[in-house]
Amino acid sequence: DTTKDFTFTVTYDVLPKVKIEKFDNIEIKEPQVTIGKEELDKELTDIQERNAMVLDRKDDEAAENGNIVTVDFYEIGEDGKPVDGTKREDFTFTLGKKENFYKFDSDVVGMKKGATKEITKKYTAKEEEETLKGTTKKISVTVKAVKTKDLPALDDDLAQDVNDKYKTIEDMKADIKKNLQTAADKKIRDIKSKDLINQLVEKYPFEVPASLITAENESRWRMMAQQFQTTPEQLEKMLVSTGQSKEDMIKQMAGDTGNLLKSRIVVESLLQARTFEIDAKEIDARIVQVAEEAGAPLEEAKKYYADPNQKQYLIEDMKEQKLYDELFKEVKITKGDKIKFADLFKEQ
Repeated sequence: DTTKDFTFTVTYDVLPKVKIEKFDNIEIKEPQVTIGKEELDKELTDIQERNAMVLDRKDDEAAENGNIVTVDFYEIGEDGKPVDGTKREDFTFTLGKKENFYKFDSDVVGMKKGATKEITKKYTAKEEEETLKGTTKKISVTVKAVKTKDLPALDDDLAQDVNDKYKTIEDMKADIKKNLQTAADKKIRDIKSKDLINQLVEKYPFEVPASLITAENESRWRMMAQQFQTTPEQLEKMLVSTGQSKEDMIKQMAGDTGNLLKSRIVVESLLQARTFEIDAKEIDARIVQVAEEAGAPLEEAKKYYADPNQKQYLIEDMKEQKLYDELFKEVKITKGDKIKFADLFKEQ
């Protein structure tokens, strides 16, 4: 009967609300990092490497650690024949850095261009590569080229070649130290921010709707497919052969979705409870800072943030940073462990 009213019920999930009022009993440990000679020397060595001349060694000169070698290799089976799928041609690596699967650096040292060698390698149970643990492998290696790096001197000429803004090597060193300190400060701030929000998530527990987690996972999955330059469906098919599940890969690459959403909801709740204004001068100053940190021309940065969406992302981030500035004053911050600069970026 079309004259009767039709009644139906719709059930839908809503974003959870969390009210955060107290910050007592929250303590954040701030990592203590010093930028010293070790960090500076590493950066200078990297600059030398990037600006080095690569030269062929003479055919009768043996390969040494630090040389760049090009080899063909394959694993030899019990029948004396190459093992399927192990052949590599024109594989180039630096001797001594163990950048090859079988770690045969020390065995190639002393070989000359054109030489072929059958290597027997015994791997302990402590070997990082699972398929090599506790095994003995026979590998055939042929050296096709041996090159050496001619590193430039650490002088004013190198500094000027790296960037016109440097007049002396001391100018470059000072800038390197400044950039390292900026990177360390940003990472420490990020660690403190995440620690604070994680503690608030624990202190004010709430549940995230399953539908929201599913939607977020699907979004992350599509983004991963784009990164691998394939479709979400094809990426899932590729996973089957590795024994991994879709959920495993999402968690491995993006973290626990539920906790990430909880952290975001806490931040949004705090932003809604407080008012932060961002004026034009602050935006301009932030764009200048972004350009300097990225080593990009200011005009490029201005053009990028002329896009309304990108400008809005910048404003939202600036509001969030102002939020953290306030929160850091309301919680207890103590000195944490002393750690090296490089280890700081392995923390998370």
